[in-house]
Amino acid sequence: MNRFAELLERIQYKDLRFRLGKDESRWYLQIRHAHMGGRKWLLSEHMTDSEFVATVFKACLTWEEHECREAFRYRGQRVFGPHMDVDKLSNLLARNRDDMTDAREPTEAL
Repeated sequence: MNRFAELLERIQYKDLRFRLGKDESRWYLQIRHAHMGGRKWLLSEHMTDSEFVATVFKACLTWEEHECREAFRYRGQRVFGPHMDVDKLSNLLARNRDDMTDAREPTEAL
């Protein structure tokens, strides 16, 4: 068993599972939950144990942020959704540039 696997045995977070994989020559960490998998976090064979544990922690924070972005709604819409296509979003903003207002501009009192 490699060092990363040994360290993962000491980590628990909710009901998430942690998967170690290898792409070509690089190890990566991936969070798994039910049928879904999170992004791949590249690992260095030179990282310290503390760096590895901190990377797992960051992966958990990112997983939670993703879940929050999926669940959060404003006027029924996912305004901070994690699955937005950046090219489509950029095109939408470019077309509607004059209609967009700076959120820092004063608004009427509620």
